[in-house]
Amino acid sequence: MKKPSRRPAVEKAIAFIQDYLSRSRPDREYSLPGVRALAQMAGVSHVTAWKALDRVRKDRGIAGGNGLKFTFAKHRNETAPSDEILLQSQPADVRVAAAIKRDIINGVYAPGAEMPSYKELGARYGASFLTLRKACMRLAKQNILRLYNRRYAVVDAGSTFSYGKIVFLGYCDAKGNIYRGVLSEELLRTLEAECTKAGLHLLIFGYREIDNRLVYFDSRSGKQTPLPGDESIIGYLCVNLPNPSGNAIDTLCRQLCLKKKHVAVYNETPGWVPTTTIAARSRNRFFTVSISTNAGGQVGRFLQMRGQKKPAYITTFKSTLWSQKRYQDLCGTYTETSPSICIPLYSNDAPDGKKLLKHRAGPVFDNDVLAKSVGRLENYFSSSIDPLIHTYASGLLRRVLYSTQLYISLKPRLEEALSDRSITAWVCANDFAAVIARYFLQEKGVDVPRRLWIVGFNDSFDAMINGLTSYNFNIPACAAALLGFLVRRPPFSLEGGKTIQIDGMVIERQSTSSIHSPQI
Repeated sequence: MKKPSRRPAVEKAIAFIQDYLSRSRPDREYSLPGVRALAQMAGVSHVTAWKALDRVRKDRGIAGGNGLKFTFAKHRNETAPSDEILLQSQPADVRVAAAIKRDIINGVYAPGAEMPSYKELGARYGASFLTLRKACMRLAKQNILRLYNRRYAVVDAGSTFSYGKIVFLGYCDAKGNIYRGVLSEELLRTLEAECTKAGLHLLIFGYREIDNRLVYFDSRSGKQTPLPGDESIIGYLCVNLPNPSGNAIDTLCRQLCLKKKHVAVYNETPGWVPTTTIAARSRNRFFTVSISTNAGGQVGRFLQMRGQKKPAYITTFKSTLWSQKRYQDLCGTYTETSPSICIPLYSNDAPDGKKLLKHRAGPVFDNDVLAKSVGRLENYFSSSIDPLIHTYASGLLRRVLYSTQLYISLKPRLEEALSDRSITAWVCANDFAAVIARYFLQEKGVDVPRRLWIVGFNDSFDAMINGLTSYNFNIPACAAALLGFLVRRPPFSLEGGKTIQIDGMVIERQSTSSIHSPQI
């Protein structure tokens, strides 16, 4: 009868090493795990592992290394250790770091996304707080994670392991068509370019309240769909335009804050601020970027510095908040230096009892008439041309009819403004009205800028091709701030819970300067 071994630990280590070598293939010389790692894997002491290796070395052809590691002998025909086996021999923080990195590669954590708390990571990877801290610091040295105040970690936005997603949300109609203006269109184009450079996907959705319930639409299909909220979503970017959305933006922000994602809001509505409920729920995950609220004042200072004594304000949307705000800021700038001056207001809107100044109203702009005209022509085009061309032709047709009717309705007010010889500059509510004013003055043979200056807002493509001086709201800076907060890019990563305002600038062109061209 065979006597039991007096060294069961050594026999146990030998059995483990032989089983380890039976799965090895030395096509070339491979390095084995360290002795301490093998001891940990076999469940024996460090000294016992040395004794077992010494016995196996004599029988299986293992050559000694530098005193810390062993290598396979080249002439033996065994199998090399797999990466998984080698990983199991590493310390716990190395194994956890490898697991986190693998999840980043698989898209579980997107670039720019905030990692779960250490408590949640510990439950996922079965590791202690100290082990997780070491693993995150190891990944931070590899520029995979960024650590903030040793409280939380963020996947580096420059990481090329996977593509994160940013959800763009704009208010839409019942068919899923997103309301957009000149500024929001520029914002979307800039965001798309910046996301492409950063390796991010930009998903576009619409939102709308139906029966006191917020619903979401996919911009591509126009169908209602649940809002994505998986771990690959870095954050949400909402657009708050004046007038159309109403209180829907507040409902949207409250719902998004419950998803524990970063939320950035691009705001064009004067006076809108997040409610206290949103601020309490967001926990520094909420950020608002507003365009300049004193654009009219900046235009007024520009005109004052150029010696313009009395401007007139031309608007086609007198009842809108943004138009009223620009007019009030323009008046405020001039009354600071010349209290007696009264800037006239010319508008095609019908009087509504809330007049900013007493003036005669021009013909009322009838949206119903326009809608019926466009509808009849669209029905004709839809039956006679390709559907793809129909979409483009429909938009072009609306713009032509809109411009024509707007010009006809605004023309009496422009003639009234032109009759006042004391007015030296026309400040138009937007570039669209500025283009109408430019063609009107050209039709009347008025020398611009020698007789009258024209200034618009939004700095659109129309302003550029028509040589109109216009106020630029600096939308690229707004996009950089919004995206910087979502991907946790300094300095905007530290602005959680705050609202910042991006100032714009007046872009001067031929309509206010004779340097570029003596006449338009």
